[in-house]
Amino acid sequence: MADDETKQESTATGGNKTLIIIVIAGFVVLIGVVLGVLALTGAFSKEKKSQGQRMSAAGIPSGRGYRAPSGEIRPLGKTIVFDTLIVNLNEPGGTRYLKVKFQLEITNEEVEKEIIKKLVPIRDSLIMYLSSLTLSETQSVEAKKKIKTNVRSRMNKEIISGRINRVFLEEFVVQ
Repeated sequence: MADDETKQESTATGGNKTLIIIVIAGFVVLIGVVLGVLALTGAFSKEKKSQGQRMSAAGIPSGRGYRAPSGEIRPLGKTIVFDTLIVNLNEPGGTRYLKVKFQLEITNEEVEKEIIKKLVPIRDSLIMYLSSLTLSETQSVEAKKKIKTNVRSRMNKEIISGRINRVFLEEFVVQ
């Protein structure tokens, strides 16, 4: 009878040991997953990144560089976001519209201040230009390049303190 009690105690102790091993294994797996996620997100990187700044695959801050036609990565100057513009296209019936949002690469801080000061005439010029476009003048890649060139030249006509170097399309929707 004493042997039966000893057997039951050792079985109960063996069951507790199994439970403890399973719990410890679970914690080890959980720690491994957390460390893996942190490693993938770059939390262990020695480089300090400013808060909220994402890095591209090329190792430059996201939004701070672009791939030139030659294939090289070039640094991007200061960019500002221009207001979203929505205009009716020059189509019979006026049922189509264009929604466009630009990012502008500017030469200096004064340009940004000047754009804010002259926002009304700049927006007016862009709205007049964009609303004169037809559907076919917005659809191809070449058409979009032409729109970007024309937007840049129209904006540069209004600005004295510097220049807009490049115009980047952030949104371009034709419906």
